[in-house]
Amino acid sequence: MLGKIKLIIAGLIVVATSGVVSYVVSASVPDSLVAAGATRYAMVSSSTQRSTSSMSYENLPGMSTSIGIPAGKVGDIMIQFCGGALAGTQMFIRALIGGVTATPTNVLLIGQTTEALQQSQCAIFYMTTVKAGTRTVNMQWRSAFGAPQNIFQDTMIVTVNIH
Repeated sequence: MLGKIKLIIAGLIVVATSGVVSYVVSASVPDSLVAAGATRYAMVSSSTQRSTSSMSYENLPGMSTSIGIPAGKVGDIMIQFCGGALAGTQMFIRALIGGVTATPTNVLLIGQTTEALQQSQCAIFYMTTVKAGTRTVNMQWRSAFGAPQNIFQDTMIVTVNIH
């Protein structure tokens, strides 16, 4: 009988300790890491090769989609972009959300001169606490030095955490 009581007490101590440890670990995670909410996504892709020599940003054809954030909510938006670049490519890209430049404001994609003639280049952009409404998300690009730049097999994935 005394053995059963010891086991019950040991079990209660384990449960209580587990609860305390769980609370301490939960309290140590900053609230800024993940806001509670519903996640939605949209994506577009293109297999068509496109070229630009423009030194000014212009919309990247085929890389545009819309997202909606319900009234009374805000959204944290992350944009993942990848595209095939030829060796020697030097182009800047950026993401716009409702006409506003996301962070980082631009990324230089460089196709390295190696044995591979084409390489996948990727970048991630974000914007937090975007207010309710429908926003167009699109990629823009420009040549780094005015020489023709090509991109193909590109994909844009937009993830929105609504809270």
